[in-house]
Amino acid sequence: MNSTPGSTLSQAGPATTDIASTSHTTAAAPPFASKSVPTHLARGAVGLGSIAASIALASVVGWVSLLLLPVGLVALRGCPMCWAVGRVARLRTTTRL
Repeated sequence: MNSTPGSTLSQAGPATTDIASTSHTTAAAPPFASKSVPTHLARGAVGLGSIAASIALASVVGWVSLLLLPVGLVALRGCPMCWAVGRVARLRTTTRL
């Protein structure tokens, strides 16, 4: 196989990995999970609380209550389902079966 200078193709064969060195690596944190369970629960309390407060205060303060929705979504890292998926993922990585 000919390669031109600057080409990304190499003459070497396929890359191999040592299976023994990769079997003991730690699992990466799930994208929606926090670093610890208490942190994840605190994010859930802030997120769900601000979304609930936004809905409850809509009749009292009107459109101003909608300012709490982005706070809730940022705290939950997306929708409430994203938070729940992160919760399950965090539990799976912290508990040993």
